Amino acid sequence: MRNESTVKINIIRHGKTPLNEKHCYIGSTDESLSDVGIKEIEDNVKKSVYKKTDRVFVSPMKRAMETSRIIYPNASVNIIDEFREMDFGSFEGKNYNELKDDAYYRKWIDESRGIEKDEIDSLYGGLVPANLLGITLPESMESFKNRTINGLKKVINLSKGEDATIVAHGGTIMMISSLCLDGEYYNYMVKNGDGVEAEIAYTDNNGNIEISRVSLNNRICS
Repeated sequence: MRNESTVKINIIRHGKTPLNEKHCYIGSTDESLSDVGIKEIEDNVKKSVYKKTDRVFVSPMKRAMETSRIIYPNASVNIIDEFREMDFGSFEGKNYNELKDDAYYRKWIDESRGIEKDEIDSLYGGLVPANLLGITLPESMESFKNRTINGLKKVINLSKGEDATIVAHGGTIMMISSLCLDGEYYNYMVKNGDGVEAEIAYTDNNGNIEISRVSLNNRICS
């Protein structure tokens, strides 16, 4: 019988970008931190908000890499490609007010909230397929889920069971929290520069990591 092990991992959302300040969807857009975002992260560092660590795992997106360098300038950084934010397709760079009357957007939101297929079909069954209108729909929740969890397993493997920190995206935090705690995805939003302290229970069968439990202990900026 394999023994269960635990590891503590802090997961931090990157600082604000110009699109964050406009409350827009930003996934595949690879923009840098804004001046406001840089200052907020620097202020948190001065307040010793973030725990010291020698192991940092980071999304390859500029906003996450830049946040990591401000918080942990001397740490050894491992890039985890699976921690890229969700790709929002044609909704990228737009905010709720610009999208609220778009039926394809409303359908995507309802699907991501787990509304039953029969109800979705009754509400949106008459829509023309998005691709015929040149609309690119966001990455599927299933795809995003699989790669995020694979990234988390990679972190556990590479950290060799020792405490670590992840600097990534709001979607990364929401996906790990919602899947492992069985709550609704949108219930686990965190603001830029904030994050969660997680304790993860897992088994390791020759590098094959299976996550059995995730406990969220505190918000980092609480």
